[in-house]
Amino acid sequence: MRQPILLTIAVLSASGSGCATIFTLSADRVEGGMYESPHDPRSFPRLFSGVAADGWCLTVPQNQVFLLCLLDLPLSLAADIVVSPYKGYQQVRQGNYRPRCVPEQREEIRERYRKEVQAAVELCRKDAARGIHNCGSMISPDGTLLVDVSGGPPCPEPPQ
Repeated sequence: MRQPILLTIAVLSASGSGCATIFTLSADRVEGGMYESPHDPRSFPRLFSGVAADGWCLTVPQNQVFLLCLLDLPLSLAADIVVSPYKGYQQVRQGNYRPRCVPEQREEIRERYRKEVQAAVELCRKDAARGIHNCGSMISPDGTLLVDVSGGPPCPEPPQ
């Protein structure tokens, strides 16, 4: 029974060889994610970013992907070595990754958030119609919504 599980983990980790490195090749993905999540680091090196990402992943408490991060670490190291000339140039030119609002990504996240909140509100209303009142934090007793369904503000306009 253990062998198929170990084989599956080995295949998944090999297929995603250097997964964190591949992820961090896109500045929009990294910086946009940092902007959206207050729990992500506020600065991240471009050089050896895959190893840094896996290292950060391993320090997150109650991390459900700890094992994947641990398995990806040596693969990311190998991939980071391969792309280090390119990433080193980017590090010198642009410095560390920093949180920034990526308009396309922000709109996608706002839309996904709107749909999730609207689905939760509909579920609360259906439960309330059946006499189950467990959504006091979302809907007041008089039916007024207590949550913001807008998905948050769009990216701020650049200064002119």
